[in-house]
Amino acid sequence: MGIAACFNCGHIKRGPFHKCPECGKDPKMLDVHTKAVSLYLSSDAFDPELVEEPDPARVRRFSEQIRVGKGVEIDPETLAKLMKIVIEIEQHPVPWWKVLVFLIVCILPAVVTLFVWLILW
Repeated sequence: MGIAACFNCGHIKRGPFHKCPECGKDPKMLDVHTKAVSLYLSSDAFDPELVEEPDPARVRRFSEQIRVGKGVEIDPETLAKLMKIVIEIEQHPVPWWKVLVFLIVCILPAVVTLFVWLILW
């Protein structure tokens, strides 16, 4: 998970859909447009067709622009694509059983390996 600039105050936070610890705004509780803007203001927006540079420096630049009151301009076509992505995510959340399978297949072996390594070390 990357970092994101809060769409409201510019504070750097954990991810695009997390509540801002500075101003308290929570994109998850708002409309699709706001969620798309939050995604654009994050390092999680990595599609080269949507953003020019998918890195934390871009997020920090956006953060500073918002903090000084300049705001961030988003190309309408890019915003429309991001809104489509948000709608797709909201309509097709990951089923609970896929999360369970992921935990069993990926996390459990790592934990067992760690415990075995610690015991044998």
